[in-house]
Amino acid sequence: MRCLPVSTLRQSIAEDPALGIKLYEALARELAATRDLMLTTGQRSAVERVASFLLAFSRRNRRIGQDPTSFELPMTRTDIGDFLGLTIETVSRTFSKFKQLGLIELPCSSRVRLLNIGALQGLADGAQEP
Repeated sequence: MRCLPVSTLRQSIAEDPALGIKLYEALARELAATRDLMLTTGQRSAVERVASFLLAFSRRNRRIGQDPTSFELPMTRTDIGDFLGLTIETVSRTFSKFKQLGLIELPCSSRVRLLNIGALQGLADGAQEP
C-alpha cells in the first residue's frame, strides 16, 4: 500500500497506460463488491449472505492465482456477522448447515474449504434454499 498525490498518479498513468487499465479494473471490482455487499445486507437471507461472502473469497483467490476452494478467513465469526448484518449465532449456524450439507469443510475455525462451489452459487443467487 502506498499513498500517492493525484498528480503523480496521473503522470504515472500517462507514462504507462497499462497501469491506468489495471487501476480501472481494480476500482471496477471494488465498486462491484460494494454493490454486492449493499444488496447482500439489504435484501438477502442469511444463507444467501454467507454463501456470497464465501464465494467472494473464492473469486479473489482465483483472480490472484491461488486455490479458489481453500482459504483462510481473516475475520472472526463476530466480525463476519457485523460485516453481513447478522448475529454471530446466525453465522455459526449457517456455517454448520453448509458443513452438514457437504458444501464446505471447516478444518479449523479460520480455514474454509469449499466442496461445492456450484451449489453455493445457487444459494447465493437465491435459486435454492437448503
